[in-house]
Amino acid sequence: MSSGKNKVALIQSYCNTPEKVEALVTTIKKLREIDVYTCVFSSVLLPREVTDLSTFYIFSGENPVLHYPEKAFNFWLWHFYKSNPDRKFYMNKMFSDYGWTVLNQVQIMSSFVKDLDYEWIYLVNYDLDFDDTVIDNLKNPTSVKIFQHKKHTTLFNGTLIFAVLQKPQLEIICDTFNKQDFINTNKIPEDYFLSKVGDECLVNQEVYDTITVEGQQKEQQFNEMPNNDLFKLFIQNRKRLLLYIFDPTKDMGINIHINGDAKIVDLKQGQHQFIHFNIKPEDVKSLTIEIFGQPSFNFSYLFTETAPICWFNDADEQFSGLPPHELIDNDKFLQRLVQYN
Repeated sequence: MSSGKNKVALIQSYCNTPEKVEALVTTIKKLREIDVYTCVFSSVLLPREVTDLSTFYIFSGENPVLHYPEKAFNFWLWHFYKSNPDRKFYMNKMFSDYGWTVLNQVQIMSSFVKDLDYEWIYLVNYDLDFDDTVIDNLKNPTSVKIFQHKKHTTLFNGTLIFAVLQKPQLEIICDTFNKQDFINTNKIPEDYFLSKVGDECLVNQEVYDTITVEGQQKEQQFNEMPNNDLFKLFIQNRKRLLLYIFDPTKDMGINIHINGDAKIVDLKQGQHQFIHFNIKPEDVKSLTIEIFGQPSFNFSYLFTETAPICWFNDADEQFSGLPPHELIDNDKFLQRLVQYN
């Protein structure tokens, strides 16, 4: 059995809620119980309890999130055209990419501990699920291992929420991880990590986390009005301003205000419609929707520098092989709306 005195866990964290802080404290305590030292990285200030429990604590006010067009994470969801159910169009949403944030934390912690007297080094996410697989590898490490990670229905081949490493892998992390290289390869962080450390380290075992960080269900991510039963809304905020209103639950009139100018639109129960405006998204300073008897709904946040990039396209463009930033610039979707919608 391997001695706990030669083990250290590198704990990645961004614990900006009480729930996340509680999960981090639980993780540190579980590691201490089995004699694994801890190195916690955070870019938000943590309570004194966390720093007192940790062997090492690294704080950095920098949180290097990547934004479009540098790098972003793309989701899409398809809908059918009303008048042509054999053809689909896609709603796309590109969120800021947090991948380098995680890799950067791992690299900084690896650099800190690689010359210290530890034989086994673990990558641990703040909310790791300490199941039998994790406990066994923490207590009895035998080889370098990178595990699979299942979140909801997605299986990641390789993960940073738990891995068993040694000094040679830390050297690789310190010498080869690079932000511009990460951007250029256009990989998700799990694939980037695996490509550097080596596919031969991947094992056919899954590990899990206790707090899901994917946010809302996919369908909700494409609805800017998730907390009411009036209608659903998706807003294109790139190239041309275009609103898609779908699944209205009753007939109603709405008042759309853009930069103070109003446009009245009548909605019919169950009928979907696109609303096109002759204004460039970069010229939008404010966008609100007023509905009789309801408070004003403000969507101006979609026109800030760090807002998700939202746009429409149809099946031909979605699978044309072009990168997302080129797809955004296509006008084909708007041209086809008349024909297919």
